[in-house]
Formats: sequence, structure tokens, C-alpha cells
Amino acid sequence: SDMLIFGSGSIASLLTRHRLIDEYQFVVNALLLGEGHSLLAGVPQSLRLTLLEARAFPSGNVVLRYTPQ
Repeated sequence: SDMLIFGSGSIASLLTRHRLIDEYQFVVNALLLGEGHSLLAGVPQSLRLTLLEARAFPSGNVVLRYTPQ
């Protein structure tokens, strides 16, 4: 069964630690902010990702799809 996690870094970190995520999708917004929190701050190690798709939109936003190696 498919599951979508939208904007919950703590749940995504937990599932990433247990290697339960098949695909990551990130939307990069064309806006820089001076502060913020890491989306996956609770992941204790690096995880290499393979780019599946990159889509740019006229707004400047980009959707990036990755799968873990």
C-alpha cells in the first residue's frame, strides 16, 4: 500500500532510519529563508540517493524524485 508523508520531518526521519521509504519527492521553492530546520534531522547517517526525475515549473519551483541506493 502506498503512503504519502507531507511535511513531517520526524516521521520521515523515523522511516528513513529503518529504510522503509522507497522514494523521496522534494519540492524546491524559489525562495531563500535565513533560518529553518533540517527536514531529516533525526537521520544518524548519510543516505545516497539516485535521481529519478527533475521537473521545473514556470514559477521557478522544481520537483525532484529520488530513490535510495
